[in-house]
Amino acid sequence: MNIDNSTRLDAHFNSQQPFYDGIYAGESVEIPDTAFDVKDGERIVGCMDEGTADRVHIATPGSFILDGEEKAARMLQGKGVGTVTSHPGCAAAKAAMKMSGKYTNITQKDIDEFAATFSRRLAEKIGAKHEDIPLHRPSNFHIARGAVYDGSRGAIISDPNKGGMIVGNNFVIPPPMFRINRKHLGPERAISAMGLSASIATSDHSFAERISKENPFVVFALGHPTEKGLSSDALEKELQDIQFAVDGTRATLIEYFGSDIIKIVKLNAPQYTSRHNK
Repeated sequence: MNIDNSTRLDAHFNSQQPFYDGIYAGESVEIPDTAFDVKDGERIVGCMDEGTADRVHIATPGSFILDGEEKAARMLQGKGVGTVTSHPGCAAAKAAMKMSGKYTNITQKDIDEFAATFSRRLAEKIGAKHEDIPLHRPSNFHIARGAVYDGSRGAIISDPNKGGMIVGNNFVIPPPMFRINRKHLGPERAISAMGLSASIATSDHSFAERISKENPFVVFALGHPTEKGLSSDALEKELQDIQFAVDGTRATLIEYFGSDIIKIVKLNAPQYTSRHNK
């Protein structure tokens, strides 16, 4: 990584420090119920990338691009989705192209077109609209020091008008984070996506060695208010116990990254009204 990018990464890392200092100190964390206030038919599907996850309710790698159109459409039917998004520079779209075995000499333009086409066709299948949205992060590196493992029906936490977090006694808009919607992905695939998030954050494409014992990668286990299998306690157990494929073997997040590098913080979504419970 060149010196300019390293300096920019330092700036992003340091700007997030006050927020994470509160988390590391064990201050209480809550999410206001307004973060979940979305009407049926208005939910937004998008990527887990921290550059887009601040604007979507159901976040998975590449807006379900690794599942294929038919399976993704079945998973999203009846979930009140109004928009399916795509974004430029999607790593999951590149992975899907490679997995298909149909493409060679893949360019960034090919990847962007593939991502947009998939999301557009998925939107058509479920009667939603498609939107290609810009990244809210630098295009050449990632800036997330944490992730939300979301067992709720999805919250827009980074929206200053609706979302935010209450850390201790202070209302804050959290810094960009990855988000994985566990409720819609299931445990094994969600843990795999979380492993990918932590791998990115600790790589040379992101904060690398800046993520450390003193400044671990934070995983917010956001539990569902009524479904026991998706409570914050259940999500914490999954994050500790379920293995994912990595480097030709299988390991839990703690086994692979170390207990000093991964910090799990439990919090629960507030009770939803009936229209918000899907």
